[in-house]
Amino acid sequence: MPEDEFFENTLVREFGIPRDRVKPFIEVFTRNLDYLKAFRAANIEEEPQGKEPTGEKVERKPQKTIIPDDSAKGRTYLDTCFVMMPFGDWFNTYYTDIYTPAIKDAGMEPMRADQLFSTGTVIEQIWEQIEKSKILLADLSGKNANVFCELGLAHAARKPVVFTSCNLDDVLFDLRHLRVIIYNTQDPFWGTKLQRDITTYLKNAKAEPEKSIPQPFRKIEIDEKEG
Repeated sequence: MPEDEFFENTLVREFGIPRDRVKPFIEVFTRNLDYLKAFRAANIEEEPQGKEPTGEKVERKPQKTIIPDDSAKGRTYLDTCFVMMPFGDWFNTYYTDIYTPAIKDAGMEPMRADQLFSTGTVIEQIWEQIEKSKILLADLSGKNANVFCELGLAHAARKPVVFTSCNLDDVLFDLRHLRVIIYNTQDPFWGTKLQRDITTYLKNAKAEPEKSIPQPFRKIEIDEKEG
């Protein structure tokens, strides 16, 4: 890896990352490298530039570099499940303690809009992530406007979506025939049940994705394949 200051300046100058977001970006970037095991750090010795006038031996300075890690060969990368849900309050806790482990148990990697750090507008980043995702998970609790906006993009991309909500009335009538999980926070075991149900529904959606796509968009996909 380059020196910290040089790396930070390059990210700002060449990639347009805001200065106040550079350190979080570097942290996420290096964690991803470690997680993927695609690279590993190694020390190499820098050759001395000439001899000292005194004839004394010049000590070589170690430098860090990144080299391919052969152990990464053959690695199976996980599908992504993009989560569309409100932010803040208890929802962040739900995402961390319930949604994330449930998605991982289903064999996918969770992703939420506030975890996107790439360049471009927010809506462009969300659209890109939706297109890349295998399955999407939407919590419709409270009829959050941003969630429904992202849901519209998901349907336009003809992606299978699993729905959750703490209130059936928050689920639009036109969506209730799809896979919907209703959870009751008054139930003392609701978190465990919700996590289990999400894992099950996501696995079913992976096995039969057409059942989690509204009929009009499903028909468009079929027509394009047949055409």
